[in-house]
Amino acid sequence: MIERQIQDWQKRGVIDDQVAVSLLADINASAAKKAFGSPSTTKRVTRRFSFFQVLVVFAAICFAASVALLIASNWEAIPRLVRTIGILCIVAAGLLGGVFVHGRYGTKSRYVEEACYLIAGGAFLSAVALVAQMYHISGDERGAALLYAVGLGAGAIAVRSLVLTGGALFFWTQWHFVGPDPANLLSLPVWVFYAALGAALLVSLLLNSKWAKTMVLIAAAAGLLPLAADIAWWILEEIIDGLEWFFDLPDIVRQVIWGSMLLAATYFIMLPSPDAARKSGFFTRNRVEFSFIAGCFALLALHEFGDEGLFSFVLAGLVIGFILLTLYRHGKEHVPVRYLCYAIFLIEVFYLYAETISSMVSTSGFLMLLAVFLVVVASFVYRMEKRFASTKNKDEAAAS
Repeated sequence: MIERQIQDWQKRGVIDDQVAVSLLADINASAAKKAFGSPSTTKRVTRRFSFFQVLVVFAAICFAASVALLIASNWEAIPRLVRTIGILCIVAAGLLGGVFVHGRYGTKSRYVEEACYLIAGGAFLSAVALVAQMYHISGDERGAALLYAVGLGAGAIAVRSLVLTGGALFFWTQWHFVGPDPANLLSLPVWVFYAALGAALLVSLLLNSKWAKTMVLIAAAAGLLPLAADIAWWILEEIIDGLEWFFDLPDIVRQVIWGSMLLAATYFIMLPSPDAARKSGFFTRNRVEFSFIAGCFALLALHEFGDEGLFSFVLAGLVIGFILLTLYRHGKEHVPVRYLCYAIFLIEVFYLYAETISSMVSTSGFLMLLAVFLVVVASFVYRMEKRFASTKNKDEAAAS
């Protein structure tokens, strides 16, 4: 494109022949250096963390789950043909929406594109489960996980979607976890699991996708969790025997203890990030990480009391609020904490989907309201980010 512009300037006499040749030579030299990845001339491009984009993806997750539950709750009242066409339309709308966003806005709206693919993936999962129920197709959890992994994996390759890649790896890891002996590294299913991950790693390398490669490596590490759990349980057995007095306490007392721990963690999360450059203690430098882990541990313990009733809604709100607060305060500086927040949000939505707080309709309504709330907050944050960016650019222009 720029070469044509230079040639047009040369023809119209805007620049002479010598300047045109020099400009074309400089462009070709820069392109060659970029192709060979010259470290001296190419700069690493880092994507700016945007709380708005995170909220958009979270809203898409809630919307997909709410639609799935709403359809499931009225499944018997919907004619079979309408069921099938409706599910397929949602899948197609999500995929085509992602393709449209990519073609219209490119990588600048990557998060919105992935949100569309996320809706399509959620509709696909619901389609498999509900159609199997409609036609009384029998199967086990392991077979469903395999089907989900294959379907999402095919979609991920077709549209180059990272969120579908993550979903496929999640269900492939679940297939491994519910296997006959996932802790035995010498069993055939374990070898099949890692062979498939090796193929996925090869594909990610061929497509030059850094994030896909990272997710494959995470799935490979997660495959060792059953073995690590066996070892950890063997170590913790003696410790658990010494904590029997704590489990004998009344439920209300333990709730107060875990709630106090969550409040303390929230307080430390709200404080500014510690300055890593200062000479301070290990716990002071890593205060955000320790506070986040403590808060997650308290929320996990509180789930013991939140199987049903209003407390489940309150607990779900606490989990999501704690995650959003952590992302808002420290999502940019603490990358590991940021991705843990993403993972925990997904786990909480899956938990709500599986447990169905009191009924499918109430859970669907809760997730739909949460999606609307996140969209409203995202719109506000988007305006604030644009205003802050504009103010920053004006200040930099005035300073220069």
